[in-house]
Amino acid sequence: MKCLIIAAGKGQRLQKEGASKPLIPLFGVALLERTILSAREAGADAFYVVTGAHHDRVDAFLARLAQRLQLPVHTIFNTQWQDTDNGVSVLSASQEIHEPFLLLMTDHVFDPSIARNLIQSAHIEHNSITLAVDYQLDNPLIDLDDVTRVHVEDGKISAIGKGIKAFNAYDTGIFLCTPAIFDALQQVLEETGNAKLSTGVQLLAVAGQAGAFDIDGRFWIDVDDPVSFWRAENALLSQQDIDTEMNTLFNKQCAACRVDAPQVTQEEIPELLSEIPDWALIHIDGINRLQRIYTFSDFIEALAFTNSIGAIAEQEAHHPAILTEWGKVTVTWWTHKIKGLHINDFIMAAKTDQLLSVTCG
Repeated sequence: MKCLIIAAGKGQRLQKEGASKPLIPLFGVALLERTILSAREAGADAFYVVTGAHHDRVDAFLARLAQRLQLPVHTIFNTQWQDTDNGVSVLSASQEIHEPFLLLMTDHVFDPSIARNLIQSAHIEHNSITLAVDYQLDNPLIDLDDVTRVHVEDGKISAIGKGIKAFNAYDTGIFLCTPAIFDALQQVLEETGNAKLSTGVQLLAVAGQAGAFDIDGRFWIDVDDPVSFWRAENALLSQQDIDTEMNTLFNKQCAACRVDAPQVTQEEIPELLSEIPDWALIHIDGINRLQRIYTFSDFIEALAFTNSIGAIAEQEAHHPAILTEWGKVTVTWWTHKIKGLHINDFIMAAKTDQLLSVTCG
């Protein structure tokens, strides 16, 4: 199935994280790459990305990504991105896509199973468009002032928009579409001179052609400002399937370490190592340390993983030695203040292992 991704916006509220919103790294992986990887996992096999702001940089990034992942990725430049709404970006792909397709937003991070189950559903047989909706109105990841609201009746969307008063669900930005969405948006554009995606969906809803698909409480977040970026970082970590053996260490936080803090004992080390079996106990300059070597397919993946370690190290205020090479990252944890191993080092080793799945899927 083809996948259309809207990546034309400037993302002014996230300027602190990076100049080009689609290329802002979340745990070392660009938002746009995360969207493509999630769509691929859901079953998409061809990608169309609508660009606008910083399109040259985004195009160059996508060319490298397509080569690295061996995926067909096509870019479509929305020449009107500065003066029009997101519906015009969707409409930009009308000459490229002529069959049902997955429609995603570059700044929405989500559980790939949502899109996979949406594609597998029979909704496309009964609707011109189906939107994955979140019925969890108390979802703590939602910005109530910015989220698009949806009212659903008997599995059909009856109303959609940021300002509607009566609603029972949220728009996740994950759509299964037919080309009918292009016709609806073209009609809106001709009538108003602009086109929001939600207005086109509303037009189809009036005709009874807009369905709703329940995400059943699964993870999604719109990464649109510094607060949601922080929430996304924390949610990505907590959403990972953690092995039972890892629960004890991974779920702990590093404690402030003083010069007189105790080192872990020789009796404690074997038990703690059993929870991080891929780490080796090494002895350098008279100091016990934990070390693991991670391997990757190229330097880009190795660098992304290194950046993700840096982010969690800053968050926990505990920092490792990292050696980044082509296809390899060597991570070493120990506590400088006590010249040995503290429980913090084992906690961070467990968190580093978990980052591997967050960063590289």
